[in-house]
Amino acid sequence: MMSCVYNERHDFVGIVVKPNGALLKVLVTGGAGFIGSNFVRRVFDGNLSGITEVTVLDKLTYAGVRDNLESVWQNKTFKFVKGDICDLALVTPLLDSVDAVINFA
Repeated sequence: MMSCVYNERHDFVGIVVKPNGALLKVLVTGGAGFIGSNFVRRVFDGNLSGITEVTVLDKLTYAGVRDNLESVWQNKTFKFVKGDICDLALVTPLLDSVDAVINFA
């Protein structure tokens, strides 16, 4: 099932494919950066519907800052992985546990 994702102002964010209409588990690459962390916070504050679990993969370089995710860190459906999207051994198992990837890296 294909669905559109919108933010709280009803701006189009993207298209995702939901397996059998299930709620999504997403991997957000670059999720500790300015734009990525804003997206993650919008998921957890209820402004983006349809996403139930978020895994952030970020290298934490000059732009990716762990503090950007402070407000979601204790959420039970949030997971953070420090690493590089170029690390195939790290990324492959992460892809197996999500329905979609949202790339901000």
